[in-house]
Amino acid sequence: MTALFVFIIAVVVLVASAFAVWPVMRGAGRGRLILAAAILLFVIGVGAGTYLTLGRPALAVRSLEGTNTRDTAGLIALLAKRVHQAPGDVRAWTFLGKAYLSLGDTNNAAKAFARGIALDNSNAELYSAYGEALVAQSGGAVPPEAEAAFNKTLTLAPKDQAARYYLGFAFAARGEKAKAIALWQGLLDEAPANAPYRQELATRIAILSRAEKK
Repeated sequence: MTALFVFIIAVVVLVASAFAVWPVMRGAGRGRLILAAAILLFVIGVGAGTYLTLGRPALAVRSLEGTNTRDTAGLIALLAKRVHQAPGDVRAWTFLGKAYLSLGDTNNAAKAFARGIALDNSNAELYSAYGEALVAQSGGAVPPEAEAAFNKTLTLAPKDQAARYYLGFAFAARGEKAKAIALWQGLLDEAPANAPYRQELATRIAILSRAEKK
């Protein structure tokens, strides 16, 4: 690992940190500073993980398993403190839900997203994330509450990919194959040529198409 490469990595991390923190810093108050610090630590942690992966590939997985868990747990602690101090901060609830979800705590993730939705019922990102948390909580199935969240997402953001993807499963499970195919075909048509999920979508569409013809 050359000194120049290390310098480039450091610059990238600092720039990414600035972009992540700036929208939060524009607000005033001590609570905003706490949230900004939490996001900054999280972004720097991701940057450090990139360094470990590129610089020491043999140690990357072992090093990051413990570090990422501790970093995310620390971020959750800071965000939990923030939402306790300012329960009306939608952005903090969103970050908290995503942090919980990254640790596999789907129950608390869903609760955090639900709190955010209660504060802002016009936020498509929150509805989509809430639906994903409920799907994860159900072991991959799309329960009615998740389906409702995804439908609400699409009324606010018709191109949301996660909502269209999971609603495809809901339609397929009910035997509404044409609707599922339409959603997944739309995603496939929009996917970049090198997107890793293209093959999965194509396979699912082919399976449903054959079933539709029977």
